Amino acid sequence: MKRSLLNAAVVLGIVLGTQNRSHAGLAATLVDSNGNANSATVAAGATFDVLVELATTDSLVSGQFTLADLSSSGLFTLESVAFNGSLWDTSAGVTLDPSIQAITSLTGFRTDDIGSIANDLALGTGVGTIDIATLTLSIDAAAAAGTYLLNLDNLVFGDTNFDQIAADGGQAYEMTVVPLPGAGVLMMIGLLIVGVRRRRSLQ
Repeated sequence: MKRSLLNAAVVLGIVLGTQNRSHAGLAATLVDSNGNANSATVAAGATFDVLVELATTDSLVSGQFTLADLSSSGLFTLESVAFNGSLWDTSAGVTLDPSIQAITSLTGFRTDDIGSIANDLALGTGVGTIDIATLTLSIDAAAAAGTYLLNLDNLVFGDTNFDQIAADGGQAYEMTVVPLPGAGVLMMIGLLIVGVRRRRSLQ
């Protein structure tokens, strides 16, 4: 696990004051690589990306969060974290990056803290819809077909006034899992292909 030389408390302590506040204008969402929010379909055993997208009316100088498996399935692993380097510091000595980490009961079905500070600590990230990071996840090949829920949790950000802001994690992200085809199904598909090719060769 990559742990910052500046741990979570120190990273936030640099940029946050003692004032805490919730903010209705700060909401984080998980979206897929195509920008679609709140749902995706993957095959069991697949590796896939989700993007952490933040809508904010405050310019931010820091942020951290965890990723939670709300289904308590124990089937997901966080493989890597890639921060948006145009806004956030990607230095190994600054980022909080818990990859690689299985999201299991041993971790409370949550990752360790994921976070960074802005490249510009004076002006921050700016406002609007901003990308924080791309999370690469995998799901166990033995995962049963069904819907599993992921979401962001423990979201804390800091604005340019050095106030600490709690964000809304928004709607849960629905992962619809399609099981891998069994050996029998694969054999039938193979025989079907062979039969079609033979028929074409005889024509």
